[in-house]
Amino acid sequence: QHDAAGLTLFVAPGQIPGVGSASACAPDPSIALTHPPATVASGGTVTFLATVSNAGPFIATSGTITVTITIDPGLVPTAANGTGWTCSVLGQTVTCNRSDSLTAHQSYPAISIGATAVAGGPTLLSNNTATVGGGGDINTANNTATDAVGISAPTLARLRSFQAVRFADAVYLSWQTSFESRNLGFRLYREVGGVRQ
Repeated sequence: QHDAAGLTLFVAPGQIPGVGSASACAPDPSIALTHPPATVASGGTVTFLATVSNAGPFIATSGTITVTITIDPGLVPTAANGTGWTCSVLGQTVTCNRSDSLTAHQSYPAISIGATAVAGGPTLLSNNTATVGGGGDINTANNTATDAVGISAPTLARLRSFQAVRFADAVYLSWQTSFESRNLGFRLYREVGGVRQ
């Protein structure tokens, strides 16, 4: 507003740090859970990365931050660590803590969780969940993350019979299987002079 007394500025709540709604005046720890690559071989290893960030607009966290990661029963957790984190593994549960403050719009170093896929287990392990709490958080909407792991299992086929019959200039093949798992079909090759065709 401009008048003879000079220029007056009207600032809406939330535009000044410490002024506005409760969410703008509090830290907001959030968590993400990922793993590369998208699929893992049966019996192979997978490494999860749990990353805690402060999504709050202005205020740093205060007090202890606790992260709990629950791993799918189709995986066996083997280790957990991260710079500045104190972690423990008990059964399918990984727990990590730290008490240093995290400023707004920043992230802690990621927590690395190693696990081994149980051989012969399911091909989709979706019960991997990470939660974060503490630090003065009042917004729980972003405190949980999930990350499914795909298992690339080998094709299995048991042959019951296989027969090759030569007729004129051709060879006729026939076979029968007693069991097939994850099999999309068969591709046949012949070898001539040590060269597969």
